[in-house]
Amino acid sequence: MKRFFLFLSLVYIPAYADNILLKGSDKPKQVRITSNSACYEYGKFNVITKPLSTGELILVKKDDCLWNESKGWVVNSGLASFFAGVYKNKIIIDQGTLSAPRDLLIYDIHTKKQVFNSRYFTDVYLSNNKLIYWDASNKVATKDNCIVFESAISSGLSATLMNKMVVDLSNDKFKIKKTNIQRCELTQ
Repeated sequence: MKRFFLFLSLVYIPAYADNILLKGSDKPKQVRITSNSACYEYGKFNVITKPLSTGELILVKKDDCLWNESKGWVVNSGLASFFAGVYKNKIIIDQGTLSAPRDLLIYDIHTKKQVFNSRYFTDVYLSNNKLIYWDASNKVATKDNCIVFESAISSGLSATLMNKMVVDLSNDKFKIKKTNIQRCELTQ
C-alpha cells in the first residue's frame, strides 16, 4: 500500500478512505485531512495518523481529532508502519519499506495488544469475516511450475511461488489457513 498525504486545511475527503484503506475494511464515517495528520472517524473512536519520514504514528482516541497522546493510545507497531484500516474492534497495520514482502499486524482496540502478525506479498483484502492475502510458498519456482520463470531469469528478478492465505476473523483465534491455490510472480 502506497501512502501520500494531501497538504490542505481541515477538509473532508470521502474518496480518500476508499483509495487508501484496506479493501473490505470498515468505512470511516468521515476523514479529515490537515497539513500534518489524517483523522478517520469511526463513531465510537477515531484513528489519527501523523506522517514520519518512514511510516506513520498512529493514535486511537474516543473523542476528537486533535493529536493528544495523553487522551488516547499510540499504537506501538514499530517503524515503517501505516494505518491500513479497522475491522470491527481491530486496527490493521501495514508494515514495510519495500513493495514486498511486507507485514500485516492486527491490534485489538480494547486490550491494546497485537493479536496477529504475518508476512504478505500482494493482494490483501477482507471479505466475509476473512483476511485474504498471498504469501511465498515453501516450494521453489521452476520453469515447470512457474509461467514467469524464464522472464525472471532474463530480467534479473526472482520467480516466487505464492500461496493464497485465509485468516478467519470471526473469532479471536486468527488461524492462518494455507489454501491449495497457488500462483507464480516476479519478485525482487
